[in-house]
Amino acid sequence: MGLKGKPFALLADISQVEGATPEAFDMVKHIITRLPEMGLIAKAYVYKGAVIHGIMHQRIPELASMDYLFFTDNEEANQWLFNQYQQKLPAHS
Repeated sequence: MGLKGKPFALLADISQVEGATPEAFDMVKHIITRLPEMGLIAKAYVYKGAVIHGIMHQRIPELASMDYLFFTDNEEANQWLFNQYQQKLPAHS
């Protein structure tokens, strides 16, 4: 594992995504449910349209219980990630 369990935050820019196959959403679900065990402490999605946001929550209900937020503004997402990382990093040290 490249991160060797070190805490990290992740920004996913899906602003150009308009849809995906059910298999693609299944793969995303598989990946995001594994990320916390790899050291993920916060994740932000930047999206453009409400459709992809709604589809993700419909196809991946686990998002509701995870520390992931959706933003329409990249700068706002970066600031939130930075704050989350700073707050949670001591707990993972």
